[in-house]
Amino acid sequence: MVLAWAGTSDMSSGNSSLLDEIVLRGNELYGSLPDDLCFSHPNLPQLNLQSNKLSGQIPFSLSHCSALYLINLCANNFTERPLASANLSALKFLAVYKNGLSGSLPQDLCYRYPNQKLLNVGNNQFHGSIHTSISRCSALNTIELGYNKFTGSAPDNIGRNMTKLRHLVLGRNDFTGNIPRSIGNMSSLLILTLTRNPFSARNPAELAQIPQLEVI
Repeated sequence: MVLAWAGTSDMSSGNSSLLDEIVLRGNELYGSLPDDLCFSHPNLPQLNLQSNKLSGQIPFSLSHCSALYLINLCANNFTERPLASANLSALKFLAVYKNGLSGSLPQDLCYRYPNQKLLNVGNNQFHGSIHTSISRCSALNTIELGYNKFTGSAPDNIGRNMTKLRHLVLGRNDFTGNIPRSIGNMSSLLILTLTRNPFSARNPAELAQIPQLEVI
């Protein structure tokens, strides 16, 4: 059963044994997510709440939805850092684009979500540096970090294990230093967005190793 409705975000009731996924895109939902959402629906595989008016904190109790493979909270008004302490080994798609989220990305992101294919945290207020451990997210095919306040150098090893990555968006942050040469190892990369960062050097020659690559 797919649950979809308009109104407030009262999702804690219902028959959890029948609920396959929550898909509530563009339903004018407002308020905050219930803290007991995953206690009521522990087998929930998909939570898709894109383009609503939800706000407040993304509950840490989402870690009890151990079957979650997709979380899409894009285009809402959440302001608390998402899933900072959640262990969701089944998670493949995490999208929180265009909210008011802040803080830094967890250093153990790739340990908590080892099967992740999409990481979209663009258009928020995230800051700080990107930890070198991001290279361990070898299953990723999309990284969207654009329109934030990230600083420091992009990790030198970012391309070490990411041969499946197709889209890497770093534009409109405050990254400095050199563009990592290891990006040349991303043999599947199609789009690389670097604009509006104060990088100190030109594109490395290694990018020419990816003939299909478009650099923006």
